[in-house]
Amino acid sequence: MTQKEIDNIIESIPCILVDDVKFVLTGTFVLTMFGLLDGYNDVDILVINASSDFWPQLLDKYQNDLAEGSPNPYNCVKINRNGITYNFIEDNSYVIEKDSTNLWVDTQSLFIDSIPHALTAKWNLGRDKDKQHFNV
Repeated sequence: MTQKEIDNIIESIPCILVDDVKFVLTGTFVLTMFGLLDGYNDVDILVINASSDFWPQLLDKYQNDLAEGSPNPYNCVKINRNGITYNFIEDNSYVIEKDSTNLWVDTQSLFIDSIPHALTAKWNLGRDKDKQHFNV
């Protein structure tokens, strides 16, 4: 993955800044970014410390870009933007100082997940598509 591709993904991220909300890039995108996988289908973004205002504002601002099949609008929202699906996933147990690379991107609200944390999360999901990644 080139720096230009990474920059395009980051620039296209739907954004709502409310209070102390933090975002963590994770999942297959991060594993691809670090060269562990050859590609990704979507971009998973953990939402940390979301206030009660965050989810309604996100849904309102991107109502025309909501992907079909968003499981629950208050803990996972899928937004299609510039040909990419961004999955906003609530995770209030994530600790940035412990679980992330502690690298922030462009703003102090966007972090990158650590490889061990991303792999552990994939392992714990136990989905067939995730198991295949461990073979790779």
